[in-house]
Amino acid sequence: MIEKFKPAAPEKKGIQQIGKLIYALCLGLILISGPGCSVYRTYTLPLEEEIKAIEGDTRMPDSQDPWWESFGDDQLNRHIATALDRNFSLTAAWERLTAAKAVARKTASSLYPSLNATGGLDREIDRGEKTDQLTFGAAASYEVDLWGRIRSQTDAEALRVQASEEAFRTAALSLSADIAVTWMRLIEAYSQHALLERQLRTNDNTLEILKARFATGLVRSEDILRQQLLNREIEEEKIIVETEMKTLEHQISLLRGELPLNKTYRVSRALPVLTPVPSLSSGSVTRRPDIRKAYFDIRAADKDLAAAVRDQYPQLTLSASYISEAATPGNLFSNWITALAGAVVSPLFDGGRRQAEVSRREALRSELIALYGETVLQAFREVEDALINEKNQGRRIKNLEERLDLAGNSYDQVRLGYFSGANDFLSVLVARYQLQSVERDLLLARRNLVEYRISLYRALAGGFKTPDKTKKQKDS
Repeated sequence: MIEKFKPAAPEKKGIQQIGKLIYALCLGLILISGPGCSVYRTYTLPLEEEIKAIEGDTRMPDSQDPWWESFGDDQLNRHIATALDRNFSLTAAWERLTAAKAVARKTASSLYPSLNATGGLDREIDRGEKTDQLTFGAAASYEVDLWGRIRSQTDAEALRVQASEEAFRTAALSLSADIAVTWMRLIEAYSQHALLERQLRTNDNTLEILKARFATGLVRSEDILRQQLLNREIEEEKIIVETEMKTLEHQISLLRGELPLNKTYRVSRALPVLTPVPSLSSGSVTRRPDIRKAYFDIRAADKDLAAAVRDQYPQLTLSASYISEAATPGNLFSNWITALAGAVVSPLFDGGRRQAEVSRREALRSELIALYGETVLQAFREVEDALINEKNQGRRIKNLEERLDLAGNSYDQVRLGYFSGANDFLSVLVARYQLQSVERDLLLARRNLVEYRISLYRALAGGFKTPDKTKKQKDS
């Protein structure tokens, strides 16, 4: 089914021959292949309609202000901005997205013809005589996408690009939450350190008073030993907190994409006061990039399955060449030959390979559907957990504040009773230990409350603009 002719032939006749050739090929394909097969939309996904409603709307994930700005901490804002720009893990996620876009462009190129220049020299030597044959020209080939197999493959890769974009958003969201949690822990560590220093100064003053009264015989030596023991415990707590402060600063440096050597981030404020809980709806969860990624993964797998089914059908490839052949360079462009060809490849027997691929794609799609359902359930659980944790933590903080008032009043009365001779010093020591413990517990509880709010923002995918690394790459 290949015909060669020279340009001198009538143009109308050549066109008619090409038309007849293509018509015969297409008729044969239709008779061989039979009806097509649809493999789409054989499943129902939770939140599918909500996700489809915002699919392609890039404003949705970025529609709100950055969630961390609700804490009103300029230092935190700068840390997160730096991390989104420099963090190496996030940069790696961006490069994976870039690679996915390249694969999509490569796959989409199959929808268009390919054109190549050809040239060569063929030399034969017979009994010492050389014969040269020079060739030069162009060749084109094109696979006709009769059943939509190539289109399905192209759509699958385009959907994987969307999934990669959501994976990048997931990485950015996790990074911002990690920075926020680490920063709040550093604020709490600095607050704990300042509290321990105040407590230690108070205890040192008490120790000096005890030593003075011991010289007059009003205090027993065991009272001094007990106070010294309490002071050593406070100093030990300071060492632990100082170690935590440095490791948290190292963690922030790592997340910012910087060396942690001798890095110190002085906090300039206390833990933030939380704003009211944001309004929630089922649509809020669809903003989560992990759910959207799982959704696009399923749709891509659906297209892969369609391509596997259509790979069982005949394929039509058209090719054309325009080549000149001559023995000498001077005659190379005076003898042109045009060739048109069409080839049909129809699977007859492959040992079940194509059908096995269809079964594999079906199983992969079913797996992704199950993982999508698990992701949705996990998302709702995380939201509910964050809400109940924040609610109950607020109750716990209120209880601790009441305990702090009671412990302070108790300590004042026991201390007055000690100086009036009604109580021994052990009672004073126990009351002070309880007061100082509640003070430290309250700081920790307030930090946990902020962390639960961060968990809620993370569970709802916050609402922030993902970094534009394309601009950064252009600028560099």
